[in-house]
Amino acid sequence: MSKYNKIRTKYARNKLKQAGPKDKDYIDALIRIEEFAEGRVYGLYSGYEREALKSRFPAEWKAVNMEIRPKAFIQELEEERKEGERLGKAVKEIEREDRLEAQEQMRAWRKAVRERP
Repeated sequence: MSKYNKIRTKYARNKLKQAGPKDKDYIDALIRIEEFAEGRVYGLYSGYEREALKSRFPAEWKAVNMEIRPKAFIQELEEERKEGERLGKAVKEIEREDRLEAQEQMRAWRKAVRERP
């Protein structure tokens, strides 16, 4: 049985029906997204591949994951949103510290220039 007969999601099956010969790579990517959603892919390189597929096919990633594992995917999205908020706060704090440091360096520079003999 070919991998094209093992497609689980309606989303991927519909795309396969609409696809032509030039869309083979796209359909292969959808199959790979299904494999990731089902948890059938392991290894170091697979992490890089997962992120590449996720960024290259965001709508497809969401559609397939919502069909295969909706609760877990929604939880994953919520965790990513919270992490984004935490990172945003951390970046703002670093930027604030950098501004304060730059202001302090400017004060020290001005003071050194005024006190120059």
